[in-house]
Amino acid sequence: TRLCKRWVSAHLLTNHITDEIVELLSAHLFLCPKPFNVPHSPSIVFYRFLSLLLSHDWSHDPLVVNLNDELTVDEISEIKSNFTTQRSQYPSMFIVTPLDRITSHWTKGRPVYPVFNRLLLLAKESLDVITKLINDTDLFSIDLKQVFRTPLTDYNVIIHINKQHVSRIKESIDHTPSTHISSRLQNPKHIPIVNFDPVEQYVHILEDNYSEFALFFYDKYGGQVIGLLWKPNAFQPQSLKINKAFCRVQDSTRDQVFIPSVDTILNDIEILGEDLVKNIVKQF
Repeated sequence: TRLCKRWVSAHLLTNHITDEIVELLSAHLFLCPKPFNVPHSPSIVFYRFLSLLLSHDWSHDPLVVNLNDELTVDEISEIKSNFTTQRSQYPSMFIVTPLDRITSHWTKGRPVYPVFNRLLLLAKESLDVITKLINDTDLFSIDLKQVFRTPLTDYNVIIHINKQHVSRIKESIDHTPSTHISSRLQNPKHIPIVNFDPVEQYVHILEDNYSEFALFFYDKYGGQVIGLLWKPNAFQPQSLKINKAFCRVQDSTRDQVFIPSVDTILNDIEILGEDLVKNIVKQF
Protein backbone atom coordinates (compact mmCIF):
# COMPACT_ATOMS: atom_id res chain seq x y z
CA THR A 1 0.00 0.00 0.00
CA ARG A 2 2.85 2.39 0.74
CA LEU A 3 4.22 1.79 -2.74
CA CYS A 4 0.82 2.67 -4.20
CA LYS A 5 0.64 5.85 -2.13
CA ARG A 6 4.12 6.79 -3.28
CA TRP A 7 3.15 6.33 -6.91
CA VAL A 8 0.03 8.48 -6.54
CA SER A 9 1.96 11.26 -4.82
CA ALA A 10 4.91 11.07 -7.23
CA HIS A 11 2.52 12.00 -10.02
CA LEU A 12 1.50 15.15 -8.09
CA LEU A 13 -1.89 13.80 -7.05
CA THR A 14 -1.35 14.09 -3.29
CA ASN A 15 -4.25 16.48 -2.72
CA HIS A 16 -6.60 14.76 -5.17
CA ILE A 17 -6.25 11.05 -4.32
CA THR A 18 -6.17 10.73 -0.53
CA ASP A 19 -4.38 7.98 1.39
CA GLU A 20 -7.79 6.63 2.41
CA ILE A 21 -8.75 6.11 -1.24
CA VAL A 22 -5.52 4.21 -1.89
CA GLU A 23 -6.04 2.07 1.21
CA LEU A 24 -9.59 1.15 0.18
CA LEU A 25 -8.42 0.20 -3.31
CA SER A 26 -5.65 -1.92 -1.81
CA ALA A 27 -8.09 -3.57 0.60
CA HIS A 28 -10.26 -4.55 -2.36
CA LEU A 29 -7.30 -6.42 -3.86
CA PHE A 30 -7.13 -8.63 -0.77
CA LEU A 31 -10.89 -9.05 -0.35
CA CYS A 32 -11.54 -9.86 -4.02
CA PRO A 33 -8.31 -11.30 -5.45
CA LYS A 34 -9.96 -13.61 -8.00
CA PRO A 35 -8.98 -14.87 -10.52
CA PHE A 36 -5.62 -14.64 -8.71
CA ASN A 37 -4.47 -15.64 -5.25
CA VAL A 38 -4.20 -13.12 -2.43
CA PRO A 39 -1.09 -10.98 -3.14
CA HIS A 40 1.92 -11.69 -0.93
CA SER A 41 4.42 -9.04 -2.02
CA PRO A 42 4.45 -5.23 -2.34
CA SER A 43 5.30 -5.40 -6.06
CA ILE A 44 2.29 -7.62 -6.81
CA VAL A 45 -0.03 -5.33 -4.83
CA PHE A 46 1.32 -2.33 -6.76
CA TYR A 47 0.87 -4.01 -10.14
CA ARG A 48 -2.68 -5.12 -9.31
CA PHE A 49 -3.47 -1.68 -7.91
CA LEU A 50 -2.66 -0.12 -11.29
CA SER A 51 -4.59 -2.89 -13.06
CA LEU A 52 -7.64 -2.34 -10.85
CA LEU A 53 -7.74 1.35 -11.74
CA LEU A 54 -7.90 0.43 -15.42
CA SER A 55 -10.01 -2.73 -15.35
CA HIS A 56 -12.83 -1.55 -13.10
CA ASP A 57 -15.79 -0.02 -14.94
CA TRP A 58 -16.04 3.18 -12.93
CA SER A 59 -18.77 4.60 -15.17
CA HIS A 60 -21.22 1.78 -14.53
CA ASP A 61 -20.17 0.02 -11.31
CA PRO A 62 -19.34 1.18 -7.80
CA LEU A 63 -16.27 -0.41 -6.23
CA VAL A 64 -17.54 -2.46 -3.29
CA VAL A 65 -15.06 -2.93 -0.44
CA ASN A 66 -17.02 -5.39 1.67
CA LEU A 67 -15.06 -5.32 4.90
CA ASN A 68 -15.86 -8.24 7.22
CA ASP A 69 -18.52 -9.35 4.71
CA GLU A 70 -21.02 -7.05 6.39
CA LEU A 71 -22.86 -6.29 3.14
CA THR A 72 -25.22 -8.98 1.94
CA VAL A 73 -25.68 -9.93 -1.70
CA ASP A 74 -29.09 -8.22 -1.76
CA GLU A 75 -27.67 -5.02 -0.25
CA ILE A 76 -24.86 -4.91 -2.81
CA SER A 77 -27.37 -5.48 -5.60
CA GLU A 78 -29.52 -2.59 -4.35
CA ILE A 79 -26.49 -0.28 -4.11
CA LYS A 80 -25.48 -1.10 -7.68
CA SER A 81 -29.04 -0.59 -8.92
CA ASN A 82 -29.28 2.84 -7.28
CA PHE A 83 -25.88 3.75 -8.70
CA THR A 84 -26.94 2.83 -12.23
CA THR A 85 -30.21 4.78 -12.14
CA GLN A 86 -28.67 7.90 -10.53
CA ARG A 87 -25.15 7.83 -11.97
CA SER A 88 -24.94 11.57 -12.57
CA GLN A 89 -25.35 12.24 -8.85
CA TYR A 90 -22.32 10.17 -7.88
CA PRO A 91 -18.61 11.09 -8.06
CA SER A 92 -16.15 9.83 -10.67
CA MET A 93 -14.90 7.16 -8.24
CA PHE A 94 -17.69 5.68 -6.15
CA ILE A 95 -16.36 3.43 -3.39
CA VAL A 96 -18.77 1.57 -1.13
CA THR A 97 -18.01 0.18 2.34
CA PRO A 98 -20.37 -1.22 4.99
CA LEU A 99 -20.28 2.12 6.84
CA ASP A 100 -20.42 4.27 3.71
CA ARG A 101 -23.06 2.96 1.33
CA ILE A 102 -24.41 6.17 -0.16
CA THR A 103 -22.04 9.14 -0.01
CA SER A 104 -18.63 7.65 -0.93
CA HIS A 105 -17.18 10.00 1.66
CA TRP A 106 -13.54 9.84 0.58
CA THR A 107 -14.23 10.51 -3.12
CA LYS A 108 -17.33 12.74 -3.12
CA GLY A 109 -15.30 15.93 -3.61
CA ARG A 110 -12.20 14.60 -5.32
CA PRO A 111 -10.94 13.59 -7.78
CA VAL A 112 -12.81 15.70 -10.32
CA TYR A 113 -13.21 14.09 -13.74
CA PRO A 114 -10.15 15.67 -15.46
CA VAL A 115 -7.92 14.54 -12.59
CA PHE A 116 -9.53 11.09 -12.55
CA ASN A 117 -8.90 10.71 -16.29
CA ARG A 118 -5.27 11.70 -15.75
CA LEU A 119 -5.00 9.09 -12.99
CA LEU A 120 -6.20 6.39 -15.37
CA LEU A 121 -3.84 7.58 -18.12
CA LEU A 122 -0.89 7.49 -15.73
CA ALA A 123 -1.87 4.01 -14.56
CA LYS A 124 -1.95 2.79 -18.16
CA GLU A 125 1.42 4.32 -19.00
CA SER A 126 2.96 2.90 -15.81
CA LEU A 127 1.66 -0.59 -16.54
CA ASP A 128 3.02 -0.41 -20.07
CA VAL A 129 6.45 0.62 -18.76
CA ILE A 130 6.49 -2.13 -16.13
CA THR A 131 5.46 -4.76 -18.69
CA LYS A 132 8.15 -3.59 -21.10
CA LEU A 133 10.79 -3.63 -18.38
CA ILE A 134 9.87 -7.15 -17.34
CA ASN A 135 9.97 -8.41 -20.93
CA ASP A 136 13.08 -6.59 -22.09
CA THR A 137 15.24 -6.22 -18.97
CA ASP A 138 17.05 -8.55 -16.66
CA LEU A 139 14.93 -8.85 -13.51
CA PHE A 140 17.88 -7.98 -11.29
CA SER A 141 18.60 -4.72 -13.11
CA ILE A 142 15.08 -3.28 -13.49
CA ASP A 143 14.89 0.39 -12.60
CA LEU A 144 11.30 1.07 -11.54
CA LYS A 145 12.04 4.69 -10.64
CA GLN A 146 10.99 5.77 -14.12
CA VAL A 147 7.43 4.71 -13.25
CA PHE A 148 7.50 7.32 -10.48
CA ARG A 149 8.79 10.22 -12.58
CA THR A 150 5.87 12.27 -13.76
CA PRO A 151 5.68 14.39 -16.95
CA LEU A 152 5.22 18.11 -16.35
CA THR A 153 4.34 19.13 -19.91
CA ASP A 154 0.58 19.04 -19.36
CA TYR A 155 0.53 21.79 -16.73
CA ASN A 156 -0.10 25.42 -17.65
CA VAL A 157 2.25 26.68 -14.94
CA ILE A 158 5.04 25.09 -12.90
CA ILE A 159 5.89 26.59 -9.50
CA HIS A 160 9.43 25.61 -8.53
CA ILE A 161 10.12 25.31 -4.79
CA ASN A 162 13.41 26.14 -3.10
CA LYS A 163 14.97 22.84 -2.16
CA GLN A 164 16.08 23.99 1.29
CA HIS A 165 12.47 24.62 2.30
CA VAL A 166 11.20 21.14 1.35
CA SER A 167 10.98 19.41 4.73
CA ARG A 168 10.69 15.89 3.24
CA ILE A 169 13.35 16.29 0.56
CA LYS A 170 15.05 13.04 1.60
CA GLU A 171 11.93 11.14 0.53
CA SER A 172 12.00 12.39 -3.05
CA ILE A 173 12.42 9.81 -5.81
CA ASP A 174 15.79 11.03 -7.08
CA HIS A 175 17.24 12.31 -3.83
CA THR A 176 20.99 11.76 -3.55
CA PRO A 177 22.19 11.31 0.05
CA SER A 178 24.77 13.89 1.06
CA THR A 179 27.58 13.58 3.56
CA HIS A 180 27.32 17.30 4.25
CA ILE A 181 25.89 18.10 7.67
CA SER A 182 23.33 20.87 7.54
CA SER A 183 24.14 24.01 9.51
CA ARG A 184 20.71 23.67 11.09
CA LEU A 185 21.80 20.36 12.63
CA GLN A 186 25.11 21.80 13.78
CA ASN A 187 23.39 24.71 15.53
CA PRO A 188 21.73 23.45 18.74
CA LYS A 189 19.57 26.60 18.89
CA HIS A 190 17.49 25.32 15.96
CA ILE A 191 14.91 22.84 17.18
CA PRO A 192 13.15 20.68 14.52
CA ILE A 193 9.41 21.29 14.15
CA VAL A 194 7.43 18.05 14.05
CA ASN A 195 4.80 17.59 11.32
CA PHE A 196 5.42 21.01 9.78
CA ASP A 197 5.42 20.89 5.98
CA PRO A 198 5.73 24.36 4.37
CA VAL A 199 4.90 23.06 0.89
CA GLU A 200 1.72 21.37 2.08
CA GLN A 201 0.64 24.52 3.92
CA TYR A 202 1.39 26.62 0.85
CA VAL A 203 -0.73 24.39 -1.40
CA HIS A 204 -3.62 24.62 1.06
CA ILE A 205 -3.37 28.43 0.96
CA LEU A 206 -3.35 28.40 -2.85
CA GLU A 207 -6.41 26.14 -2.95
CA ASP A 208 -8.27 28.28 -0.42
CA ASN A 209 -7.67 31.44 -2.44
CA TYR A 210 -7.42 30.40 -6.09
CA SER A 211 -9.41 27.18 -6.51
CA GLU A 212 -11.94 29.22 -8.49
CA PHE A 213 -9.33 29.68 -11.21
CA ALA A 214 -7.07 26.64 -11.10
CA LEU A 215 -6.27 23.15 -9.87
CA PHE A 216 -3.02 22.59 -7.98
CA PHE A 217 -0.90 19.45 -7.94
CA TYR A 218 2.07 18.45 -5.76
CA ASP A 219 4.03 15.55 -4.28
CA LYS A 220 4.11 15.51 -0.48
CA TYR A 221 7.10 13.15 -0.45
CA GLY A 222 9.80 15.69 -1.15
CA GLY A 223 8.38 17.13 -4.36
CA GLN A 224 10.06 20.33 -5.54
CA VAL A 225 7.38 21.52 -7.98
CA ILE A 226 3.71 22.46 -7.84
CA GLY A 227 1.71 22.05 -11.03
CA LEU A 228 -1.07 24.47 -11.91
CA LEU A 229 -3.85 23.79 -14.38
CA TRP A 230 -6.24 26.59 -15.29
CA LYS A 231 -9.99 25.92 -15.21
CA PRO A 232 -11.31 26.93 -18.67
CA ASN A 233 -14.75 27.89 -17.37
CA ALA A 234 -13.21 30.38 -14.94
CA PHE A 235 -11.93 32.49 -17.84
CA GLN A 236 -15.29 33.19 -19.42
CA PRO A 237 -15.89 36.95 -19.69
CA GLN A 238 -18.58 38.24 -17.31
CA SER A 239 -20.00 41.48 -16.06
CA LEU A 240 -18.44 43.00 -12.96
CA LYS A 241 -19.80 41.93 -9.60
CA ILE A 242 -18.40 42.93 -6.23
CA ASN A 243 -17.99 39.32 -5.14
CA LYS A 244 -16.37 38.41 -8.49
CA ALA A 245 -13.83 41.23 -8.79
CA PHE A 246 -10.92 39.29 -7.27
CA CYS A 247 -7.94 39.08 -9.67
CA ARG A 248 -10.00 40.30 -12.63
CA VAL A 249 -9.35 43.04 -15.17
CA GLN A 250 -11.51 44.68 -17.80
CA ASP A 251 -11.56 43.00 -21.19
CA SER A 252 -9.72 45.26 -23.63
CA THR A 253 -12.24 44.53 -26.40
CA ARG A 254 -15.48 45.06 -24.50
CA ASP A 255 -16.75 47.56 -21.96
CA GLN A 256 -18.05 46.41 -18.56
CA VAL A 257 -16.81 42.88 -19.18
CA PHE A 258 -14.11 41.40 -16.97
CA ILE A 259 -11.83 38.36 -17.17
CA PRO A 260 -9.30 36.85 -14.73
CA SER A 261 -5.79 38.25 -14.98
CA VAL A 262 -3.23 35.46 -15.24
CA ASP A 263 -0.34 37.79 -14.46
CA THR A 264 -2.08 39.13 -11.35
CA ILE A 265 -2.83 35.64 -10.07
CA LEU A 266 0.72 34.41 -10.64
CA ASN A 267 2.16 37.54 -9.04
CA ASP A 268 -0.01 36.97 -5.96
CA ILE A 269 1.04 33.31 -5.85
CA GLU A 270 4.71 34.32 -5.92
CA ILE A 271 4.20 36.90 -3.16
CA LEU A 272 2.38 34.38 -0.98
CA GLY A 273 5.25 31.93 -1.48
CA GLU A 274 7.93 34.44 -0.41
CA ASP A 275 11.23 32.56 -0.01
CA LEU A 276 9.48 29.21 -0.54
CA VAL A 277 9.06 29.85 -4.27
CA LYS A 278 12.19 29.71 -6.41
CA ASN A 279 10.53 30.74 -9.68
CA ILE A 280 7.32 30.37 -11.65
CA VAL A 281 7.33 29.15 -15.24
CA LYS A 282 4.39 29.65 -17.61
CA GLN A 283 4.38 26.76 -20.10
CA PHE A 284 1.31 27.65 -22.18
